[in-house]
Amino acid sequence: SQMKATRELWGKPDGIQAHHVIQSFKPGEVTAKQANEIGQELARAISKGHEAVIYTHTDKEHIHNHIIINAVNFESG
Repeated sequence: SQMKATRELWGKPDGIQAHHVIQSFKPGEVTAKQANEIGQELARAISKGHEAVIYTHTDKEHIHNHIIINAVNFESG
């Protein structure tokens, strides 16, 4: 809802809403906590000025992150 509010604030409620990055690790390479921390570091590095959320999944043999980045910059639109 926060990402949607940012897009509406800048008059961009339609079009591309977000970008989706999947970050995967080899089985046994990291714990879920480590994967999430690495995902947070990556999100900070690639989404400056944009809201981002990291979902760490452990439902497969390999742990992986889904990083969702708002398409609209919250500082400049």
